[in-house]
Amino acid sequence: MAKYALIIDSNRRYTPGLNALLNSLDRIGNEHDVWVCSYRLPTGYKEAIDAAGFTYRVEWREAPDQLILKWGEGDVMMRYRYSMPSKMCRYGCSPRRDRDEMVCEYDAVCVLDADMWVEEDLTPWLDIAAQTDYVFGCGHEQHRKYDDPNHSYPNGQGWIIETDHMWFNDLCSVPLIAGKRWYPSLLKSWEMYAQDQSTRIRSNDMDALNIALISDGAHPSMMPLPQQLWTGLHECMLKAHTRARMHEGRVCTEDGQRIKLVHGQYWNLTWRGDQVGNQSRMIDREFNGSASYHSRSEASMQFLVDRFMHHSVRHKVNIEDFMEQIQPGIKSILESV
Repeated sequence: MAKYALIIDSNRRYTPGLNALLNSLDRIGNEHDVWVCSYRLPTGYKEAIDAAGFTYRVEWREAPDQLILKWGEGDVMMRYRYSMPSKMCRYGCSPRRDRDEMVCEYDAVCVLDADMWVEEDLTPWLDIAAQTDYVFGCGHEQHRKYDDPNHSYPNGQGWIIETDHMWFNDLCSVPLIAGKRWYPSLLKSWEMYAQDQSTRIRSNDMDALNIALISDGAHPSMMPLPQQLWTGLHECMLKAHTRARMHEGRVCTEDGQRIKLVHGQYWNLTWRGDQVGNQSRMIDREFNGSASYHSRSEASMQFLVDRFMHHSVRHKVNIEDFMEQIQPGIKSILESV
């Protein structure tokens, strides 16, 4: 029987989102192991999760403290998670052993950000990834040629992939669903970064991920998923025709497509204001300031905030029990900035 794992990274600041994600996985009855690469989470939080009686097992791993102190928390956390599928393997990442020989108990993995929650079971896509060479992820909003100097080997050693080719299948960094054939490629995206300054590939984490996959021949198998159903970034879930709403007990878009994942800092007052403000300016520019469109956008934001609270506060582990450690002095989680 195939075995799958979900991989998440989180620091203290993102614990409200992590809590919504872990609670939501329990709500949908997830049974796949969840690996959390964490860094300085609130005291007692891991113990609360372990005692919650979730439908799945949580494996905690600490992010490499020495590398964070050296290179910065955000940069290391976003990249280190891609090394974890190989670190789950029985033979680890020893350079003395050919990576093709690594034996991993997980047939496919799904990499997620902490500021996400799930509304639907991800097993069908994990099944496909495990049985084929397909790699699933949200489509990159701006497809590109990887021809920036930061996309090349240092010291004039040349380009990693072709620079005159538009890679239309390139993917966003999360969610990412891949089978074990591509675990070495995910590891490569970390190893390209985790080197001395003189040998490091300097591209950002998303570009490094795509370069690693494409350089290993994955491009024909990279399957972009629609952002409207799999993240909601770029205000997709606030737009009039793709906005999020409840329909027959399911979280759907306006036209009835079932939403799988929601991505965003819905606990963060500043972030929410930016999202509504961006959409408001678009409505003023493209739809002559339609009052109906403004109303729908604001209603969708409120719906998603309520949905976030449904998962992060109103389930087995209540994040408000830990907010004093995360951001001291605020009266409500929704006042976080």
